Amino acid sequence: MPSDTLASTHALGVELSDEMDPSSNKDNQQVSNQYMRMDQAQVTFGLNSAHSEGSELFMSPQAQLIGTFELVELIFSFFDSPIEVKGSRKTLLNAALTCKAFFNPAMDILWSSIDSWTALLKLIPKVQYLPSGGMRTNLFTTTDVLDEDDLQRLCLYSQRVKCIRFSNFTEFVSTHIYSSIKHLSPNNIFPNLAKLHIDDIGGLYMDNLNGLSIIPSPSLFSLHIGGITPPTEAKYISDVTLLGQFSNIILKRLADFTMLEILFLQIQTAALDIDFILETCSTLTKLKHFTLSLNAQLSMTNAHSKRPFVFDALQKVLLSGSAFCISYVLQVMRSVKLEKVGLNILILGSGGSPISIKECFERCSRRDFTPCLRSVEIRADRTVPIHWENLKQPWRKLRHFKSQVDCLSESKINELLRSGSWERLRTLKLEICRVNSGESGLWLYDLVVFAQNCPALQTLAISLSKIVHGPEDIQVLESCFSENELWSNHGLENLEILPMALYPNDLANGVFNNTMKDALVVSRFIFELFCDIRQLTFSGPTNMWFQGVNAMVDNYRAIRAKYNHGYELYSIQHQ
Repeated sequence: MPSDTLASTHALGVELSDEMDPSSNKDNQQVSNQYMRMDQAQVTFGLNSAHSEGSELFMSPQAQLIGTFELVELIFSFFDSPIEVKGSRKTLLNAALTCKAFFNPAMDILWSSIDSWTALLKLIPKVQYLPSGGMRTNLFTTTDVLDEDDLQRLCLYSQRVKCIRFSNFTEFVSTHIYSSIKHLSPNNIFPNLAKLHIDDIGGLYMDNLNGLSIIPSPSLFSLHIGGITPPTEAKYISDVTLLGQFSNIILKRLADFTMLEILFLQIQTAALDIDFILETCSTLTKLKHFTLSLNAQLSMTNAHSKRPFVFDALQKVLLSGSAFCISYVLQVMRSVKLEKVGLNILILGSGGSPISIKECFERCSRRDFTPCLRSVEIRADRTVPIHWENLKQPWRKLRHFKSQVDCLSESKINELLRSGSWERLRTLKLEICRVNSGESGLWLYDLVVFAQNCPALQTLAISLSKIVHGPEDIQVLESCFSENELWSNHGLENLEILPMALYPNDLANGVFNNTMKDALVVSRFIFELFCDIRQLTFSGPTNMWFQGVNAMVDNYRAIRAKYNHGYELYSIQHQ
């Protein structure tokens, strides 16, 4: 909709929205008369031909047509052509004012396409438009604080917008207006926007670039941004984020961003030339941080590079995708300045097997990535769980690790932890699928080995087969209270107890006969082992016994906080 047309229709549109709003408090005789004329028009148009035939209500074809929203909207769509027809917009507005049945279909077509989002700001009562005077002209501003009620009329019309296309516009908008709209409507101000076309982003006033923050929409599928061409804007941009389905033609434009330092590339395409992507990105000589997120189902049939891709300045890289894809990228990527590497392995990949995980880690070692490895997350299919021996890697500097493991017994977890590979871990999540027959699954006391071998751990999520196996285990936990050498001031803050992945109900069922005394012992054990704990979570079905343990840990924490506060006051008073 052209801006001049919008300006001419705002007054009528705003007034009409009050008429159609049942909650409106306006008491206007003219509005009442218009409603009467609408009702009379409906009767004259064909509703008066309704009469009883037997027990059924007969409606004329005209009445049935008016009552079918889709048909009415289809008719009005012929008034909205790509070539602006003189009077067509005015006709749509008049149709919307004809009767209630025409309002929504006509307004949907009238507002489906706009050429400036600033025209919508006139629908906010507290926003003023200053055409001239003062330091700036053509300025939208406000001296009041906007609230949700102020945006009701704006949202009534913005939800009808499906296409925004503009070349430029000359109005200025105060930055705090955009900020308020984004804060008050975090779930998209344009929920049905499908197309966004910006002819020349370099031609927009800087103030209006802030308006791009209110445009993102879950329904957006077509985006065109022009005006980013060398040697103008592109050479000054240092941070670029691209998400969606891209062809090689689009990705080739990345080479124009010669000053790029940070690149986040999330590609949803299921088939592309990974060699082309790496070759293009390797030409960015100032690129320092590179995140490459690939479709988990990506086909790698064209990946056959026989030479490495050298990234001159790359310091940090995060790779996300199948194990098969990540293995290939690790094989061909080189950087002498690399400091941090993160791997997010989604599935094993085409033709993949558990060996693919091992290959990823081996290629990290062969390409000297292991000293740089900071985070690893494996989210493979449960049907092909990860073997625990694949986790035996020299990860001396690893900070974050999350994975699902096939079988992990007490002896195996001790072997993993006591190797020293995880001593710098801050986050650890091990979701165990099952326990082999003849082996002992993990229980609560096995948390001690984490406290002893992972001193930097702040978040721990671990699957236990049981909390305790019986009265003998409760006695084992009680005996620990007098063994002060076990306890240290460990800094763990978040503890999540998970059930076995293949048996999600067993953990909760295992505490069915536990007593309140058992809960007291368990809660004290957890608190004394991790005295700085802030959040304790038992995943799985809701269980009253688990809730009791949680409440007791909270009480222990409150008592310690009160004691520490009193001690500090005592120390201050006696200094």
